[in-house]
Amino acid sequence: MLSRPGRSEREMHIRPIERERSDRQAERDDNQEQVFEEDVEIENGKREPRKMADPQLPDAEEVRCHELTHLPYRSWCSHCVRGKGKALEHLKKGERKHGMKELHVDYLFMGGEEDDKLRCIVCAKEPDSKYLLSSVVPLKGASHEFPARRLCAFLRELGMEHHDVMLKSDQEPAILDLLREISKKRLPAKTFLEESPVGASASNGVIERGNQTLAGQIRVLKDALETRLKTKVAGDHNIITWMVEFAAVLVNRYEVGRDGKTPYERLNGEEL
Repeated sequence: MLSRPGRSEREMHIRPIERERSDRQAERDDNQEQVFEEDVEIENGKREPRKMADPQLPDAEEVRCHELTHLPYRSWCSHCVRGKGKALEHLKKGERKHGMKELHVDYLFMGGEEDDKLRCIVCAKEPDSKYLLSSVVPLKGASHEFPARRLCAFLRELGMEHHDVMLKSDQEPAILDLLREISKKRLPAKTFLEESPVGASASNGVIERGNQTLAGQIRVLKDALETRLKTKVAGDHNIITWMVEFAAVLVNRYEVGRDGKTPYERLNGEEL
């Protein structure tokens, strides 16, 4: 007759089974922790989405052509954004009470934040064609002969040399002296002077808008040049004198208005 195993014998059989169960449970726990860690890695992972080409961005050829003139304004051009921003025309064209040709004249001063060498620029705009002039002058007023000669040459370019002309400006004494000198040089053609009322900026809005356009174009050209040269261009550098004149040339020939024409085309009745 078989005898029942004693307590010590039963414990010897039970303990290995319990140990095996514990080992299996520990293995399952390890596997669960490993799966959890993998899930965390997946949740915290980064995947780059596929990006479609922006139809507003230009191709290389369009960029190359735009950099020749920086006209018209393009939001994707860093030089245009820094130089001009996005400004909307808000000035209304006033009614002309006389039948004479007009030329609006004003001074513009430009210089960078780190450049204390301001350049004095004389600007002019013919309101019908929106044809512009910008030229660096040595001094304000008529104490130097160059500003008056340059504006007389601009009147010839406009085909207004022998016409009666109305020269419009603000009431600054220096600009009035310059216009009187131009009037003397144009004799026997008649020249009439009209001053805008004090504080009435709207009445002088034609040239203010012209100044804004020219200043923006000059900044764009300067910024593009500095980027290419990887250095700052001083305000009194000789190239600035050329750049100021060239800015008006570009606007006159390449800035297309709402009528689909450039100032050059409005003035001459034909494309460049």
